[in-house]
Amino acid sequence: MKNTMVVSFENQTIRVIYPSLKGSVHTVRDVLTLKDTQLGDFLRSEKTKEFIVVSNFRESYQDTINVPVVKKKYLEKIIEIEIRKKCPFRDFSYLYHLSGEKIIENRKSLEIFVFAVKNNELMNLIRRFTDRGKTVKAVYPDVFSLSSMIRTDGKYALCVSETGINKNLFLIHDKKMVFVREAQSLEAGMTDLDMRNIEMTLNYCRQTLRINPSLVILTGNLCKNFNASLKISVPVICLVPPPNIQMDSRVILEYMTAISALCSGSDTDIAPREYKDVKFTVALLRYSTATLLCLIILSVFYTGIVFKSTLAVREEFQDSYKDLPDIDRVLTSYEREVSRFNGYRSLAASFESSLTTPDILDLFKAFTRLKGDKIRLDSIDVSVNDGVLKSRIEGTAVSENYAEAGAAYEKFTGSFDDIKGLTITKNVFELKERKLLVEADYR
Repeated sequence: MKNTMVVSFENQTIRVIYPSLKGSVHTVRDVLTLKDTQLGDFLRSEKTKEFIVVSNFRESYQDTINVPVVKKKYLEKIIEIEIRKKCPFRDFSYLYHLSGEKIIENRKSLEIFVFAVKNNELMNLIRRFTDRGKTVKAVYPDVFSLSSMIRTDGKYALCVSETGINKNLFLIHDKKMVFVREAQSLEAGMTDLDMRNIEMTLNYCRQTLRINPSLVILTGNLCKNFNASLKISVPVICLVPPPNIQMDSRVILEYMTAISALCSGSDTDIAPREYKDVKFTVALLRYSTATLLCLIILSVFYTGIVFKSTLAVREEFQDSYKDLPDIDRVLTSYEREVSRFNGYRSLAASFESSLTTPDILDLFKAFTRLKGDKIRLDSIDVSVNDGVLKSRIEGTAVSENYAEAGAAYEKFTGSFDDIKGLTITKNVFELKERKLLVEADYR
């Protein structure tokens, strides 16, 4: 976290912390509160180049989806397909948390909580920093950032944070989000109205989700501005930072959302994928440039050393060159012999190719040993190139669901390993369309 600041957007207020990392301990050296209109002037005068951003987004989408149990390499693609079916946003970035496994219609499925934000809103937030020459290291939704700091020891907890005067109610289990809802409020701090909203949410968890939260956790200023007299059915406690975060206790509640970013990781970063790719490319170019400059400097020194050490060898070589035979006569003789050989080059190449190219019948016999259960072969193309039989196989997985399609595809491509001399050079499987393409060389 060295030379990285955290900026938390909380309605029209912006809270900034200056952390430093020594070993595993984060120390918050200084804090700052700004109005939204003051951010531009602050960034122009601030020397720090890298920032972590925490924000509550005006428009977001959340849902709980169920997907089949598949291998990890297919899971994220299936989740994205399911989100795009339901999410009202056209261009968005998302986070997801695996809630657990369920049995639906006698089939095991994964229950997943998803949270999406428009890329337009994300990029508008990031541009407020990049337009002033700053780099945004990560963007965390505030509820996800706060949840990463909460340990529930296997229990469910209903957490409450404040945005403006409204309250965010989010249910977590082992730092994993289960659902999020925003409750309207009449004033800042905790009131009896807020406590009734919390009790209604607890009843929803018990009756609809079949989950019984064991406690309610208040975050930030809600612990300080607690003005409710109404009691609820579970204990209410206040969130405190973990012991590896050191800060002035007088302002720790006010800056709790910003502090939570120190406990968050890449699984909480909702920055658009395109921005992450550009940021990685810029960082790679920066390091590559520095490495190249170092190599150039070393090369200059090494060239001087080598040049000095070769002066004696150069003088000896020049003396030896005088005793060489007539090089023009040798080259003329060589070119004459090469010209004679070129007349037979095509015939020799054709003969050599016919000897090295394997029999195409052996290749088709080998194809009969492929295990193609639930795989329909649509086309097989074979061509010859430099003594190698190049084959292209296109097909379709005939199955009822993604899991069966993936299993059939793995079995089919795995059977290529049993064929001696056959090497796969290209292997593509479109899970959504169940189309496969395999290119292989036979020697």
